[in-house]
Amino acid sequence: MKKNKSLNKIVNKQFHIKQKAIGDDMIVTMSGGGFWNVDSDGDMILPWAYNKSIEARGPESNANAKIAFCWQHDLRTPIGRFKSLIPNNDNLEAVAEFDAIPFVKETVIPQVNSGTLNNTSIGFRYTGDCKWMSSKAILEEYGDQMPHKKRQDLVNKYGAENEIENIYVCKELRLHEISIVTIGANDDTAIYGGKSVEEISEQFDKEVEEIKSLLVGLTTDKQYTALQGLERLQGMKDHFSAKQGKKENEPKNDKKAFSIELSSKKAFIVEL
Repeated sequence: MKKNKSLNKIVNKQFHIKQKAIGDDMIVTMSGGGFWNVDSDGDMILPWAYNKSIEARGPESNANAKIAFCWQHDLRTPIGRFKSLIPNNDNLEAVAEFDAIPFVKETVIPQVNSGTLNNTSIGFRYTGDCKWMSSKAILEEYGDQMPHKKRQDLVNKYGAENEIENIYVCKELRLHEISIVTIGANDDTAIYGGKSVEEISEQFDKEVEEIKSLLVGLTTDKQYTALQGLERLQGMKDHFSAKQGKKENEPKNDKKAFSIELSSKKAFIVEL
């Protein structure tokens, strides 16, 4: 049996802008999620996966930290707010209103309307209500709820009697935000190719200090932002390790090594 996916990993999946242009009302309609599909990550998201998040932090909730409408998956750069988030049996349907701020009016909307920006992406985390299942088990448990085409696609690809647990069925996901992005469905991990070890070290220190400031009295939004920072740190560490591996036959030097100590009380923190 496969190991369940990390509850701390931030996952982004593609969303789509449905309308051709943003009008004077500054309203944008989006759709995505692909319920019942098995995507490239092996995930099958069920239509009710976002219900708890929407109920707790959706546009009609009383929560202060609502599901955010952001720029490039950055919770520090909100660009508007959701008017509705409604899942149907195929997709999550979203309607958002842009804020009338200079950055949105002068940059975001013109670039969306020109087609320069034509991607949106949904940011979430897995929960304990996700597990690996076989196509046979999925059909037995959910077959009567699946649209005919989605059920047939599953059978055609995996077989009706296949008992190999190779599909990650997501009954609940923790929805944090939906963003306008340059490239959809990316892993939001920064790319560090071409930077020197000294540049990476400097950026590493900045990331650590930012994360430390978030670790006191964490809200859900700060947890998400902290995890984004930790994923960037993991990318930096991986890049550094790979770079050092290429030089394993060269004389050793005194370059700075990377390490970070995080409180064990923060159970959601991923281990680097």
